[in-house]
Amino acid sequence: MKPLTRVTLLAVLFLFASTGVFADTILVGQLYLDNYASGAAGSDEFDLLNATGTGAPSNGTTTGLTFSGLTLSINGGSAQSIAGTFGAGSFTELLGGLALDSITSFTLSGNLSPTEVLFNGVMEIISGTFSVSYSGTALNTAGSCQTNLTGCPEFDIDVTGTPVSTVPEPATLTLYGSGLCFVAWLRRRRSLKA
Repeated sequence: MKPLTRVTLLAVLFLFASTGVFADTILVGQLYLDNYASGAAGSDEFDLLNATGTGAPSNGTTTGLTFSGLTLSINGGSAQSIAGTFGAGSFTELLGGLALDSITSFTLSGNLSPTEVLFNGVMEIISGTFSVSYSGTALNTAGSCQTNLTGCPEFDIDVTGTPVSTVPEPATLTLYGSGLCFVAWLRRRRSLKA
């Protein structure tokens, strides 16, 4: 491969690599498994916290999102539809009466709207769907999970956001511009030798 071709290829790879750093992980909710009935058989439940809107955590979005079309599958069973929509800041029981400490896997999926959100002062586009899952040892709520959810198994619901209009930082533009100047200098040098 010619040296000029290699340099051009490296410049293009740098451009693509520099735009890849603009994806953000945004917390939109949390899923809890808790037992409020303290040791009673069949007392476990899944609860969903919509962590968006006013008072959202620092790694979340202040844009209020709505969860809808939820389905929950437990221990490889068929997916159960969860009726209703759940707005910003809501804390909702999704499914109760579960067998105590017998959950070894689950998958919760659903839809999010709107798909344009404010994250750290930047408008970002997120996917209109989400999914969170677990597979492993039985989730333990006995004796450790209190009514304030302290010690409960907790799972974050994250989505990836991409800025609506990606504007590279000045340092990135300077570095890329320097690379292009180097390529131009190599071309000029090569044409002068010919």
